[in-house]
Amino acid sequence: MTAVITETILKLSKWHLLLILIIGVYSALMLSVMNWGIPTNNQIFTYHMDEWHQLMSLKNIVTQGSPNVAGSAHGPLWHFLLSGAFLFSFYKMGIVNPYLVTSPISNIIDQHTIFQLLRLNTLLFGVMTIIILFIILRKQLQHKTLWGLILFTFTPIWLSLSNYFKYDIALIFWLTLTFYSVFKFAQNNNSKNYIWLGIIAGLSLATKISALPVLLILCFSYFYYQKNWQKNLKTLWWGLLAFSLTFTLVGIPDLWLGTGDYSEYLASNLIHHPASTANFKLNTNYQWFLLTNQLPMIFGRVFTILSLSSLGYLIFQFSKCLFTQPRTLLKKYRHQIFILFSLLSFSLSLMPLKIYATGNRALVLLPMLILIMSFVWDEISQRFNKSKRLIMVTLLTTVILFQIWEAMSWVNIKWHPDPRQTSSTWILENIESGTLIGLENTPIYQRIPDIFLKEYYLNQYNQETNNLFSYQIISAKDKDLPKTIIITNSTVAKHQLSSPQIDLLHRLQRENYQLLAEFKPQLSNYQSRDNNFDFIWTNLVPTTTIEIYQQTINANKNH
Repeated sequence: MTAVITETILKLSKWHLLLILIIGVYSALMLSVMNWGIPTNNQIFTYHMDEWHQLMSLKNIVTQGSPNVAGSAHGPLWHFLLSGAFLFSFYKMGIVNPYLVTSPISNIIDQHTIFQLLRLNTLLFGVMTIIILFIILRKQLQHKTLWGLILFTFTPIWLSLSNYFKYDIALIFWLTLTFYSVFKFAQNNNSKNYIWLGIIAGLSLATKISALPVLLILCFSYFYYQKNWQKNLKTLWWGLLAFSLTFTLVGIPDLWLGTGDYSEYLASNLIHHPASTANFKLNTNYQWFLLTNQLPMIFGRVFTILSLSSLGYLIFQFSKCLFTQPRTLLKKYRHQIFILFSLLSFSLSLMPLKIYATGNRALVLLPMLILIMSFVWDEISQRFNKSKRLIMVTLLTTVILFQIWEAMSWVNIKWHPDPRQTSSTWILENIESGTLIGLENTPIYQRIPDIFLKEYYLNQYNQETNNLFSYQIISAKDKDLPKTIIITNSTVAKHQLSSPQIDLLHRLQRENYQLLAEFKPQLSNYQSRDNNFDFIWTNLVPTTTIEIYQQTINANKNH
């Protein structure tokens, strides 16, 4: 047996060994933070509330035929159907019973296991994405290095989102598989390949509506790669039909069955949230804020510099070739032009979101930026002799190590206790039992200390329990306020022109409330430790500051 394993390893190329190493490190990192922020005996709900809403989507598909109802994460069904099937297999094996989870406070142990399994499902999609990207880079595009694959894996946004049960990582898998299908069609543009491309593109859109540009990419790929496209229009129609049927059958069946309503989902994402951009004080326009503050934060400074430089270089080469050898442009930069078109399509689709075009929404740009950087590196490296190439490889290795450090700093946040945990410990030691606590509306979204959230919802669900504290939902308009008040995420409020929290903070100042204790997440200098609005706004790690105010003169500030 040992001899067989040894022989198999020896047959693997260095590229396959590198792929195995990348997947191994990626998986180990995600498993190390698997339990971060999921329900325990001391905590209810997930720290990332999107996960809880996505779980409710699975439940509501079974009970109401759609995730597009109150309490769920709205959107197409495909990912929820796959995740439900994945979870159901463990139910049939007797490992977990989702039907026992009837409320946020019931069967916490089962909830813990359910979220572990659902996060494992996300990890599987992440591993499959890395494998597909490897095939594209090495097999289809014949790239000589795989540093792009390393950069892809070690970006803050990828490592952060790989640890949640959300549809974002699954979306990148289907998008990456779409690009694989495009390049396969480019190599052999027959009807079969284009129909498969239509199906995969349809599954991308059926995962998340933000994949809408795949329809434009599907059409463009036909006219761009199909030889004698005028004579093969039947292929185009078959591909579009495959796309439409796939999206309709597994993406929005609740729409044509009348069990789901997408109006609130579309309105909140395209109208209400973008409109609130005007309420933020950014000291610049929001486009510049996204480019200079958010992109380096979510992708890493090294990644951002390399990607923007690669885009500039590629556009320069296009222009140069257009003026000197225009007939060779499409032949020399065939795939590069297609990827640039795809990147432009997805970038334009994010513009209506304004300041909200960041965090998980910007993830769709990641595979296209990696492909562009890989193309540019391959072209540049061919122009260097052996000694210059060695210098460039050394320099590139250095910046990649820096990128890995930046990405790891996001994982490091989850290796440390969250403010919701540390504040709970402090509260038990320093706040007198029976104290009336003032909470902002609605506690489930305020990221308050674990002990307060658990006790508050035990009361909401009429559970008989010996709570240590009592609670009151407050606002600045209330006649009287409790002497002890919890304020969370004030960093965001301080960047707004107006908000209920700003009004409340002003009132606390007028009525002589003092900051009794303050708890902050474990950030690095890279994550804007001194001004953490940029970090908080990404929502890649849904943590926050917690401030405890008390109406007393002799208050001590505790960090």
